[in-house]
Amino acid sequence: MNFGDTPFKMEEPLLTHKEAVDITGVPSKTLNNWTQREIIELGEMHRTGRRLYSMHDLIQLKIIYELVELVQMPISYAAATAKWARERSFEMTARDVDGVLKYKGPKNSERHYLTVFFKDGSHKIEMQKGTKWVTGHSISFPVIILPLDDIIWKVLNQCFDTLDPDMS
Repeated sequence: MNFGDTPFKMEEPLLTHKEAVDITGVPSKTLNNWTQREIIELGEMHRTGRRLYSMHDLIQLKIIYELVELVQMPISYAAATAKWARERSFEMTARDVDGVLKYKGPKNSERHYLTVFFKDGSHKIEMQKGTKWVTGHSISFPVIILPLDDIIWKVLNQCFDTLDPDMS
């Protein structure tokens, strides 16, 4: 797949609730609960009364879900952290003046990670770039490392497969 050839705008709300659930793995009732209680502010209400999500919304939703499920992070903290991940997805889908995607995929670009650990009674999150940080730290407590670029890349691929199965 070459994202540079796609006709879709990443910020355009094109994906339904069911597609959001299928792509992110967030249970339908959980997504309904979060949006109805306004815990997360993702998606837009269409004139037909259905909520539609953009690809960037789904990236943010997937990161929130990963943090809540894997790390047992409170939803409000996970939602705030996921906003940074959403910004990363903007970087990954940026194009040059000729319309060619600047990001060359997780194997050909400097990688981004979220490192999550529990210290002094609360979750701590650090955004890491590249791999030098791995050798520069000696951490004596458990750390969860989320490969941010891989998660974003996977969500984007699933979005494109959903929107246009013939593209893949």
